[in-house]
Amino acid sequence: MLFLFANNYFIYLYNFYMDKYIIYQGSGGLIHMLGGLAYCCDFVSKNKYRKLIIDIKNHEAYQNSFCKYFDLSINYSEDYNIIDKELTHFYKIPLTHMDKNNAILERGLGYIVRYENTFVKVNKSLNKYSEKERILYYCGTGGNNRHLILKFIKVNETIMEELKKYKIDKEYIGVHFRNTDIKNNINDYIKQLQQYKNKCIYLATDDYKALDIFKKHLPDTEFITFTKPYDKPCENIHFGNPNKDEIIMNLLIDMYMLYNSNVFIWSPLSLVSKLVKFMRDNNKSIFLL
Repeated sequence: MLFLFANNYFIYLYNFYMDKYIIYQGSGGLIHMLGGLAYCCDFVSKNKYRKLIIDIKNHEAYQNSFCKYFDLSINYSEDYNIIDKELTHFYKIPLTHMDKNNAILERGLGYIVRYENTFVKVNKSLNKYSEKERILYYCGTGGNNRHLILKFIKVNETIMEELKKYKIDKEYIGVHFRNTDIKNNINDYIKQLQQYKNKCIYLATDDYKALDIFKKHLPDTEFITFTKPYDKPCENIHFGNPNKDEIIMNLLIDMYMLYNSNVFIWSPLSLVSKLVKFMRDNNKSIFLL
C-alpha cells in the first residue's frame, strides 16, 4: 500500500513539474486575434507552469511573426520546437483545416479535430480543462476583452517609430467607416459630419469607394487619409488583400490617427472601433508613449 501511494505520488509530481503548453492559433482579423491572444496571456499569467506558443504565421489573414509588430508583457515563443520531443501525439494543425468543418463541438466544452489520424481537442474555453493535458489549444476571441489587450499587448518600438511619422498639425475629426463584411449607412455619417464647420477629417475605411462619396457630399471639407483600402468590395480585407504587411500597418496607422483625433466617429459593430473607443475612454492604448 505504501509502495502504491509513493508510486502514485511520484507520478503526480512528474506530471505536475513536466512542461505544459498552451498554443494560441490566430484567427479572425487583427483585433479579433489580439483579443484571443490576450485571453491566453491572462491564462498563462495565472498558470505559470504553462508555456505560451503563438502560431499566427499559419493564419491566412496574418502570415507574419507577432514580434514583428508587437511586444508582449509575458514570455512566449513562436517556435514549435520548444515542445518536448516525447509529445509524439502533438500535431500542428493548420487553421484552414479547422475552418473547413473538421472541428466537431464536444458537449459545449471545446472542439475535437481529426488531423493526420489523430484527434486533438481545441478549447472553446480555457476555464474547463484537465491538468493532465500537457498541450492546450485555443483559437477563439477570448471575448474580445479590451482591458486584457491593453494589459498584455503593445506596439513595439520599431513600429512606433513608423507610426509617429504620421500626424496632423491641427485639430481633426477621426472617422472610422467600416463597410465591407460589416455594413454601415454612409448617409448617417454624412449627416453627422454636416454639423461640424471648418473641419478637417481623417478618414479610416475599408470601403475603397467611401472617400469619393464623402467628398461629393461634403465639398467644403478637408479630408486626409494615410492609407488606401484594398479594391475588393464586400469582403473582409484581412483575407482579401494578399499583402499582409500592408494590411497590418494600414490598420495600425488608422488606429493611431483615430486614437489621437479630437473627435471620434466610430462604427459600433467594428472591433477596431470598439478598441479605439475603449482606449480613448480610458486614456490608455496599445501605443507606446
